[in-house]
Formats: sequence, structure tokens, C-alpha cells
Amino acid sequence: MGAALSLALTFAVFIVVMAAMQYALIVSCANQERQECWCMFFHCSSMSYPTSANVTAPSLEIGFESGPRDLKFGMIPVGSSGKRYMNIGNDNKSIARFRFMAYGNITPYVGFNPGELVLGRQEKASVAAEFRTYEGMKTGIYTGRIAVLKVGPKYEIMEFMLGWF
Repeated sequence: MGAALSLALTFAVFIVVMAAMQYALIVSCANQERQECWCMFFHCSSMSYPTSANVTAPSLEIGFESGPRDLKFGMIPVGSSGKRYMNIGNDNKSIARFRFMAYGNITPYVGFNPGELVLGRQEKASVAAEFRTYEGMKTGIYTGRIAVLKVGPKYEIMEFMLGWF
């Protein structure tokens, strides 16, 4: 009986949270796209940046591109990889969960280390985004976006629910 009641209560809270979600596209400037959503208990944000990699024949040298809001991998010979690092910080008053994703035709070749993390108040971490090539891969330009998703409770008392997201 206690487990069923707990499950029913959890489901009811989830429905209330999802029903009360509000969304707003905030800005798209300097190649950065930011989206926010919030509900009674949580604040979610997503920031995405353009990314690309130019996969070249194995005999060419490795090159890179740099920009203040870009995560471009530059030229990467077939059979090698390239990394970019993101500095992530939690400026919330409570803990926050971060997830990292890639979109576009670059998606199958990009991995993140770590792929997900939880940061405490005012904590910082570095995350590696790696573009991996393999023997026999087609040369050419692969493009997409890298997104950083952040979820945090509006109130410290709701931190225990962060594991649901």
C-alpha cells in the first residue's frame, strides 16, 4: 500500500510539473542560441553553439579553428580525433544537472567526457567534446550544434527531485 501511494504521489507531482511548464526562446546572438523553460519547481536552460569538422585525407596536417562562441574542430585527418574543452559553471543557488548533446550530421562522431554531470553551488568543471574519425570514413565537412542542457530546482528543498531529469 505504501509503495503504491508513493508511486501515485510521484506521478501526480510529475504531471503537475509538466503541465505547468512555460517556454521562451530568449536570444540568438553571436552564434549562441539560448532557450529557457521553467515550472513551479525547476528552471531549465539550453545553450547551443555551432560546430563543424573538416575530415581530410590521412596525409594532411591537423588544423583548428577558434572563435569566442564556436566549438569548431577544424581539420581532422581520417583515423584521428580532435578535442575542444568547455568550461562549465553552476551559478545557481542550488545544485544543477548538466547534459551535453550534439545535433546535425556531426552527431555520430562527437562524444563528451563526462556526458553528464551534477555541480554543486558555484562549482566549475571542464568537459571535453571529442570528434572521432575512423578508417574508411568519407572526407568532407560535418556540421551541427553542440548543446549544453542545464536543469536546476527553483528551491533548495526540491534538490532531491533533480534525479528525475
